[in-house]
Amino acid sequence: MLKGKELGDAIRQALADNGKTPADAARYFNVKPPSVSGWLSTGRISKENFDKLRVWLSDTPDSHWGVSARPVTAEIAKQWPFSPDLLDQVLALDARDRLQLEGALRLALAQIRSVDGQKKTAA
Repeated sequence: MLKGKELGDAIRQALADNGKTPADAARYFNVKPPSVSGWLSTGRISKENFDKLRVWLSDTPDSHWGVSARPVTAEIAKQWPFSPDLLDQVLALDARDRLQLEGALRLALAQIRSVDGQKKTAA
């Protein structure tokens, strides 16, 4: 994982690449702007906030941060109904593949709801 000024520069670049500003980050994390300025200048950010940052800036590849896997927050893990390995695979998808998966899931859910509606009508 990147550290120090390199991490601060990586955060700054990831914000820009995702169309976000330091002010956006301050609002998202519910911190004062000087806190985000500190992250950018020193790279000092708590592990909790760093993991949240990576989820928030999920279009940024893990390699950008010098790490190999997306963090699994307790909230995600608690709601995930499938194997942890599958969750790791889904979190490792790039933005384009996640969009394709999301579209396929929406289509599948619409078909399931349609079948369920037909069953209720027939009953």
